[in-house]
Amino acid sequence: MISKRSVPEVEVKQITIPGGEETYILCRTAGRKEKEKAIPESLVAKIEKALAGLEKRIVEGKLKDRDKMLFALGPHPGLRIRKWADLL
Repeated sequence: MISKRSVPEVEVKQITIPGGEETYILCRTAGRKEKEKAIPESLVAKIEKALAGLEKRIVEGKLKDRDKMLFALGPHPGLRIRKWADLL
């Protein structure tokens, strides 16, 4: 049995693995929740900024080749684009 302290900013969960002998105690503070929420928001802002820069280069005629456009998204465009798609 877990004794719960009266700390409203800490979320505590007890997880028992079915068929196993282990029990996990997960604790997460309100600050951690905010950080986890802010990480994708920050990533989206960076992606939007990068795409705006890419669009500007294309509109100005500085970038015309499709492969170079994809490469401008990162060294492994497929991986990075997949991460972006997860945020949608």
